Amino acid sequence: QLLRRKMAKPIARLLPCILLAAAQQHGNHDGGATTSTRSPNATVVYGPYFSLEDDGRTQNAECNTYYLYLPSNGTTTNGSYPFPVVAAFHGGAFTSGTAATGCDAMCEALLALGIAYASIDYRLVGTAYFSCEKDGPPPSDDDDASSGSGGTTTNQTEANQTNVTTFVFDQLGGGCGAVSAAAFIDVDPETGALSVDANASSLASYSVRVGRQEFVTQVAADASAALTHLVSREDIDETLVGLVGESAGGLAMHYLAAHPPGRATIRAIVYTDAQFSYPVDNALDETWGVWAEAVGDDAPLADYIPFDTCGQTVGNDACELETNATESGGANATESGVNATSSENATEAGSGESSRRRPGVDEAYDYSLCNATWHRATMAMYCDSAAAFEAATFGRLRETQVWPADTAFRRALAEQLWAPARAMREYGVGSEDPRDHHDAAANATTNATTTTVNATNATATTTPHATSPSAPPRDPPKQAVALYVKNHMNASARMNFPHHAVNARAYVKAAEAAGVPYVVYHTDYLRMDAPSAERFAVAEDGETRVYNYYSDFGFAAGPRVAPLTRGSVDEQAAFVAVAFDLEHVLPPPFGPGDDDDALPTPPFPRPSSSSSSKTTKKTKAGSSASASSTG
Repeated sequence: QLLRRKMAKPIARLLPCILLAAAQQHGNHDGGATTSTRSPNATVVYGPYFSLEDDGRTQNAECNTYYLYLPSNGTTTNGSYPFPVVAAFHGGAFTSGTAATGCDAMCEALLALGIAYASIDYRLVGTAYFSCEKDGPPPSDDDDASSGSGGTTTNQTEANQTNVTTFVFDQLGGGCGAVSAAAFIDVDPETGALSVDANASSLASYSVRVGRQEFVTQVAADASAALTHLVSREDIDETLVGLVGESAGGLAMHYLAAHPPGRATIRAIVYTDAQFSYPVDNALDETWGVWAEAVGDDAPLADYIPFDTCGQTVGNDACELETNATESGGANATESGVNATSSENATEAGSGESSRRRPGVDEAYDYSLCNATWHRATMAMYCDSAAAFEAATFGRLRETQVWPADTAFRRALAEQLWAPARAMREYGVGSEDPRDHHDAAANATTNATTTTVNATNATATTTPHATSPSAPPRDPPKQAVALYVKNHMNASARMNFPHHAVNARAYVKAAEAAGVPYVVYHTDYLRMDAPSAERFAVAEDGETRVYNYYSDFGFAAGPRVAPLTRGSVDEQAAFVAVAFDLEHVLPPPFGPGDDDDALPTPPFPRPSSSSSSKTTKKTKAGSSASASSTG
């Protein structure tokens, strides 16, 4: 059955990445996303999880792997060159995509500035993962291993090729010891701490309330584990960490910035094709609210998405893929509440059937991402007819498509993972109360008189809640994190909605409210209010795009930044250098040695006591500084 499920997955699972690539046409990368022939200095398996190849036997640890590139002026062996580092997180709607295994344009731009680059993979939603409960014997020649290194780290300073450790094991056992399926990851609504579900409930046992974004806790968990491992390396300076990503990669970046793991001091985020709130497919009230505030409650949805994508943007497209998905819950279902002796993600008492995936029947994913009842009600209201679709407005969608934050896990998703604006209040410096719990909109969903799709089609399900010891209160952010956002999509084609310029505009308001230093670029869009005071025309992808530009510290006016193409990869890398207080590594506009070319000092609060455990840091220019220095 496992082999059959692996072989039967449709190409539809790859569509988010394919469509995104086609829509982007590498618009955020000067010269495209073409990778160089440079090989990683290290290919590192940072976590215990793996998936199975199509043969049902070959173990692939790509989901828990990162690829590290180091500047050419250092080594990986003597520990005397701890480099600043940027960690990259790919998009793909959480269900597809992989880390770049080659050095792309951003990677090359950062390396040229003496900044290391790590491209990070994480577990995807809808794919089954496993871990070895105990070590098994190393693979033998009879195992037909794809690569026989047997280790988890490959350091290469001169090698031409690296391979993720993979090997074949016998029937989910031989060569691996005991094997267990990956358990559901819980998140604490107060602290944001992640933990394995108390009863080690499997992903397949979770009953979906709305859609796939309910499984993103594993994305955040892997991102945290990867960054913890990365900054523990002797060749990495944990006090100078940046994050870069696009699309769905933003969820991991915002979580890490609000909850920096270990000794990591995160200084910068560079986010392209940015998303401002989740979910963006099977969108809910937070996302519809962003749009309503940007273009008006009465603005018609039909002006921004085509009718044939309504089932994906408003409804749950996983239900279309899982053609045999069973109904989850019923209109009169009742929930039994948290049971101290059972996991909160088990099916609760009530009418209706579980939406759990039936192996060998529902072939779209390895476990169900569909709540058929919710999907049918949503489709009937907005997508089943052209008339219903054309009548939909953003204000109405915000009123009806409400996430029921009525359990600890559901509230935690909304507050700790789905709302970057709340995360920004954690890593900014302008909020009096950075833990803005449970707003009125979330509370309203528990009111029996509220008429919403969710309330009238309640699902008899529960959600995970760990019973492990409470996590300690989180430490305050070490410093404000600088944010760079660029969105060029502004049309009504399918991939425009989740990456729309509306999202970038929302970041301006959120950054100002949170005290986050920011640079934001976005194109004009239908019903946009007044344009920015500064606008830049940029040649991209064979056309000229005009960008609105916002910054609270005059980033683009800096003498070393002004000569760069607005919104280019070079400018994005320069932003990281400025956030790291390493602007001296940027090429001076009039030649080396001109001391008058320094950038204006940006308003980035600096930690007073943060210091690296590594002994020496050397910049690309060859200067040395104490590792406790900020640059």
